[in-house]
Amino acid sequence: MRISTVLLLLSSLPAAMAGAQSTATAPGDLPGMQQQAPAAPRVVLPAEHLVIEVPKSDSDEPDAGPWAVAEVAVSGDVNLRPKTVIKAGKARKGRVYMKDFVQDDIEAILALGSVDKVSVDIAKLPGAEVPEKLARAAGVTESVRVTYIIAEKPVIRSLEVSGNKGLSKGRVKDEMTLKKKDYFDELKVREDLIKIADMYREKGYIDIQTDYEVKFDSAASACDLTIKLKEGNKARVADVRINGAEGFPVKKLVKKFKNRPKKIYAPQELSSDIEKLKEFYKNNGYADFSVDRTSTTFNENRSSATIDITITEGKKIKFGGTYFSGNSVYLPSDLLPLVEYRRGKYFSQEKLDDTVRALQDKYADKGYLKAVIVPQRNFVE
Repeated sequence: MRISTVLLLLSSLPAAMAGAQSTATAPGDLPGMQQQAPAAPRVVLPAEHLVIEVPKSDSDEPDAGPWAVAEVAVSGDVNLRPKTVIKAGKARKGRVYMKDFVQDDIEAILALGSVDKVSVDIAKLPGAEVPEKLARAAGVTESVRVTYIIAEKPVIRSLEVSGNKGLSKGRVKDEMTLKKKDYFDELKVREDLIKIADMYREKGYIDIQTDYEVKFDSAASACDLTIKLKEGNKARVADVRINGAEGFPVKKLVKKFKNRPKKIYAPQELSSDIEKLKEFYKNNGYADFSVDRTSTTFNENRSSATIDITITEGKKIKFGGTYFSGNSVYLPSDLLPLVEYRRGKYFSQEKLDDTVRALQDKYADKGYLKAVIVPQRNFVE
């Protein structure tokens, strides 16, 4: 059978962050700065001690700002250096601090990646004088202490791997983003488990199961992380059966696969193997080749896989004549030299695609960027 090709040319006119979320609060709403009316002392009587708590008076609270920063402090730090936190914020001794800076500082400190929660405490310092230049330039009337109150993420004190047999602990750890002495991040742990599972599947462990266990030490702001694995058996390809193959020997077709007998079964490569099969057929005369069904079966302990592929080859055809329709900018004699295939040769999808691209480029060179080339195949017995 031969195929004649008509190329229709439709010419157009020439072309000329899941980051952490935090809510900023007004300084008066921060810990130790609640606005409330004076109340009577509250007496708490434990077993042996008498404790009298006297509410702060309104005079202890700063105004709405701006403020002159007399001191900058960090509270709640265990492993993180206070300088790192202070550097991320905008509070600097001897400078102005604005109410609007609070939210910016919370976001900047959370962005360090080592802090789980942040709040900003602004406390009035009655004995501290306001620098004259700040009073004149910004209308500052009070000096304050700005304290960044943080809750750190725990540091990974130890990182262990259990249940591994097919791969070493070092190989598993190398695949992980999180390392020993990093700050614990649950999202990163789950991402690492996916990477570890993918690595195992590439090695043939199709039933790999991954999990983790973490033990926290609140006092030290640290944790011990264990990656737990259930590997299962490594699977190899026992056989690849291509049902419906008549034009070529099955061994010749399977030779192009990554999933072939005695090789490690790689399910992630199966789609690529099928595409290689399609390309081979379509470039060797089978224009209407199709893959109808694929399936994989395993033995009882899932150590070997048998792959079944059902195909429809269709008829093997050759190229016939090539004709053009819809062309007004170029004559057929101008376009025929761009045809990659030849009359009487077996059909090749690759050569037909190359021809279409060459024709489009020729029209584009003359400004017809939207020219459309549509191959129409007419079968001739």
